[in-house]
Amino acid sequence: MEQAFHLVQPAVHSNDIVMEQAVHNHLLSLPPELLLPILQFLPHQSLCQVVLTCKHLHQVGCDPDLWADLTINKIKVRDDGIADLFKIPRFSNLKHLNLADVGVENGLFLTLDDLVEVLLYVNARANDGNNLESLDLQWARKLCNVPTELASTALLRVQKLKLKNSSISSSQLVALFEQLPLSKTLQELNMDQVDLDRVSSQLLAEAICSLRRASLDSCSLTPEQCVALFSRSLSSTSLEELNIYNSSVREVPSQLLNPAICRLKRVNLGYCLGGGFSGEREANDLQMTSLFTAMASSTSLEFIQFWNADMSQIDPVIMARGVCHVASVELKFVKLTVSHLDEIVKCKMNEDDTLKDLDVSENDFSDLTNCWHLGQALARMRIVNLEMTGLNSRQVIVILRAIQKLSVEESALKRDATVPILEELYLLDNPEKGFDGYCFVNSECKSTEICFRRCRSL
Repeated sequence: MEQAFHLVQPAVHSNDIVMEQAVHNHLLSLPPELLLPILQFLPHQSLCQVVLTCKHLHQVGCDPDLWADLTINKIKVRDDGIADLFKIPRFSNLKHLNLADVGVENGLFLTLDDLVEVLLYVNARANDGNNLESLDLQWARKLCNVPTELASTALLRVQKLKLKNSSISSSQLVALFEQLPLSKTLQELNMDQVDLDRVSSQLLAEAICSLRRASLDSCSLTPEQCVALFSRSLSSTSLEELNIYNSSVREVPSQLLNPAICRLKRVNLGYCLGGGFSGEREANDLQMTSLFTAMASSTSLEFIQFWNADMSQIDPVIMARGVCHVASVELKFVKLTVSHLDEIVKCKMNEDDTLKDLDVSENDFSDLTNCWHLGQALARMRIVNLEMTGLNSRQVIVILRAIQKLSVEESALKRDATVPILEELYLLDNPEKGFDGYCFVNSECKSTEICFRRCRSL
């Protein structure tokens, strides 16, 4: 009998012993077709023990489908190599390979030989018509030493690929991007913190716009690449989500940027807008104003992130209309004023608005006076982040009482199930002006150490 190969992360489950005993005592007589669905409820660490109890459980418990979602123990892989993992029959149907070189003591756990084994395994699975769903090679230091042909071919044969901060070489990048538009498998690509300025603008645009989801966080994109990317995205039939965090789009014309952003579903523009020298301020404000105007008529956009931009001079009405037309918006540290927040509240109270999740953390709202109206608006949302906004204890109490009152009233009226109910309200780190981390609602002390959940029951 094959010895158990402990390649799963340690886990503690209080009912493991009970479940194992039940399987051993009461389920041994079940045929494989009935036993298999039951064993699917066992965590892999327990399953390792179950397969050693008898031949019948070993035969059924080694079915590859039971191990398809295995979480690999990276320390074991580093110490013994990955080749042994691929030789074990029950691991022949893995859906995900998370081999990111992070969270591993001393790091550098994937050798060049390991990477070659991984990519050969990916190719073999694809040749059998059983492609991996996801491959995570973040921080792979030796990836640049893998033969270009092997790397570019194998990396295209998974559905989701993560190469964040990997050492992928220029030749590998070019080969990968040249073949990517022809791939019928790869749909999601994470290239965060990989310098892409060494790739031609046209090649980059064609490759990225053939995906469904692309993350290009801090990739040193040039202005020319940004222009090419947004231009090509206008005719893309697949691209839905794009993250270009920390890539300046100041030189992308609004007549190109706006329609490109508004036809996507999810966009991350953190550290992309605003900033620059004082002489560029007017141009930046015009660009952001134009984008918010376009957002107000978008029929596709569901999420957009703005971080670290100066929006203090943006017209509050225009900004609020754009924000409230999108389901989820992050406006963290963008110098919003109380006037901006007031206009968002007004738009939110309109039953036709779309906004459900809002992050306005790290903006100064210490002068807020319409706390009750804010609370009423928040009660109609799902998730709200007001961390580090300078709110004092009196303001917070008024907000929470308004949330409570409206939630109770609308609950009594059996509100429409399609209207969101506030589930999470984050109020961390608001120590200014007497707010000491606690607030009192109806003489009940509620700690804000993490967040307020299910605020309708406060």
